[in-house]
Amino acid sequence: MGLPINATPPADVSTALSLLSPPSSSRVSLSTALECLPDDIAVREVGDFLRARMEERLARRNHQKILRGLRHAEHLQVHEDRIALESRRLRVTELMVCVCCHQRFRPQGAVVRRADDGATMHLSCHQKSTREEVKAARKGKRKEDGEDSHPTTNDSRGGSQQL
Repeated sequence: MGLPINATPPADVSTALSLLSPPSSSRVSLSTALECLPDDIAVREVGDFLRARMEERLARRNHQKILRGLRHAEHLQVHEDRIALESRRLRVTELMVCVCCHQRFRPQGAVVRRADDGATMHLSCHQKSTREEVKAARKGKRKEDGEDSHPTTNDSRGGSQQL
């Protein structure tokens, strides 16, 4: 007669152990392998598989620790750089002159920006020069693309007029 209804088929231990051998073992999860193996199997028979799985888990954990340490070191470096930049002080005197507009700074209300090269200028002058640089860059790009730098409109007589 056949197997009883509630019985499980006999485990093919040799096939299961061959699947746990190194070439294909990386695709098998540890928990699934342990659930499928019979309880009476010796640990030495699956020792290589267990060792490989544990080494992989340890390598992942160490990799995560290294990444966490690198992120923390980068955070500390950025924090240190920010503190160094914020700690640079500039004493504004009436003798100082803006490099853009050549006007003297007023010590009581001057909003001053110091460039990396040490040049001092009004914040508004810096913002204007930045806007002009952006406009010039856009204009240069238009010329490179072959577009006319001056837009034209058609007048009512059919001719074009430069703006």
